[in-house]
Amino acid sequence: MINYCIEIFIYQALFIGLYQVLKSEPLFKINRLYLLMSLMISLVLPLINFVDVFSMDINETYVQWLQPININTQGADNTEALMSNLSKTPSLSWSYFDLIYGFGLLLYSLWFLIKNRTIFKHLKRPSHSTYKGKKVVILPNSSTAFSFWNRIYLGEDIPESQREIILEHEYQHLRLKHSWDMIVLELLQFILWFNPLIYIYKKHLRQIHEFEADRLATQNTSKSSYVNTLLNQSFGCQNISFVNSFYQSSNLKKRIKMLHKTHSMRMKYLLILPALCLAVFLSCTQDKIEDSQFSEDEMQVFLNKLTKEEPSFFERLDKKPDLKSLLNAYDLDIKDEYSENEEGQVALVLGILKLSTVYKNDQDYQNRIDNEINQSIGLQNVNEILQEKLKANNIRSETEVQELDPNSDIPFAKLDQVPHPSSCNDKTGKALKQCVSEFISTHVNTNFNTGLGKELGLTGTNRVSVQFKIDKSGHIVDVRARGPHPKLEQEAQRVIKSLPQMIPGQVDGKNVSVLYGLPINFVIQ
Repeated sequence: MINYCIEIFIYQALFIGLYQVLKSEPLFKINRLYLLMSLMISLVLPLINFVDVFSMDINETYVQWLQPININTQGADNTEALMSNLSKTPSLSWSYFDLIYGFGLLLYSLWFLIKNRTIFKHLKRPSHSTYKGKKVVILPNSSTAFSFWNRIYLGEDIPESQREIILEHEYQHLRLKHSWDMIVLELLQFILWFNPLIYIYKKHLRQIHEFEADRLATQNTSKSSYVNTLLNQSFGCQNISFVNSFYQSSNLKKRIKMLHKTHSMRMKYLLILPALCLAVFLSCTQDKIEDSQFSEDEMQVFLNKLTKEEPSFFERLDKKPDLKSLLNAYDLDIKDEYSENEEGQVALVLGILKLSTVYKNDQDYQNRIDNEINQSIGLQNVNEILQEKLKANNIRSETEVQELDPNSDIPFAKLDQVPHPSSCNDKTGKALKQCVSEFISTHVNTNFNTGLGKELGLTGTNRVSVQFKIDKSGHIVDVRARGPHPKLEQEAQRVIKSLPQMIPGQVDGKNVSVLYGLPINFVIQ
């Protein structure tokens, strides 16, 4: 949410900056359209993921990521137990950001009601006359004039000699549907009360409304008479945010100047295109930055910190610490918003914690940890992401590919049929992918040398990332591995190479090569 608000602010600042060049031109319709469209674009652009909008070219190599396999020294697969723990639905909780936003929204609502309490009373008054088909409401003991929705409000103290000009001006506001603009701006200001640029947008839009109404109201009246009416007004006008008022002292000089302005430099409006392109570029750059903030090398450094520094992560777990203390031990904290780097580190802590026997064998400790997660939006989000990644049958993980092959440039694509053993022939779709995942998991657990950890003197969780390809004929080729010890890498390669020949994957009826990534967590009890 915070990132979304920051992006909105950046785009609106860009568009308002350009408007400072355009606002001196008397092309009021174009200026009004620019303000409204740029405001909408600033709200929508941060929501667009350009990676999804622009599709990639597909080449003959595809990549599928399997869910992690967890092997302990007894050879048991802990994935099912972990999935059971992660499947708990977190409860909702309020963050500090939510409380601050709600409190600010309440204050703004009270301020809005108090400020406009008088105008709400006027809106309830009945009309007694019309002007060009629009209802006119006469306000007793008032010299105020304004329009809203489909009615004109006119103070009875306004001299008769000035009423015709004022009625025409307010009629133009109604005819041009200016009230719609003000209602939209008021709603946005209500939602984004903390954004000062919304106030600036509303100020500029109200100016445009007055310029438009002034220009049309003087078509059948001399400009000098109209200006004299503006200058001779002795009635006051309340500062009403959502209506169009005839007299506004702050805009008087600008309105008179714009009434007499006729020349226009239309070439200025060509600047809108590069401004829009810059906004899109910033959005794309933001996506790219977010994708590249946290690398696998940083993850490996943090993993080493968990498992190799003294006391190790598992030694800390023996004391069953609360999650806040555990995170603080690694310079992390419980937050409602995490950066990409922090999110990856917290996810690793949660993942290893829920794999541990300390967590799985103590229901009270599980409840304590889960309750602590449920009290933070940030931890809930990390937990949900971790759960989805573990449950997914195939996961795109470009950082894993880059870890094994820095020169890899392999796109992700959905296969019509994934490579599979003959035992999965009767399955299709998700069921087929699940069958393949279970087949490979069973094969690895059955054939992996579980005594290797003790032989190498390893402790804790040791992750081996394996990459292998099932080629167009279904053979296992190009097996590579990366782990904390060369013998673990060799063992992982041996086990994967021992997989039987598969029925190859297909796209559009043609056999294709499929690159698989498989994380293996070797847990030393």
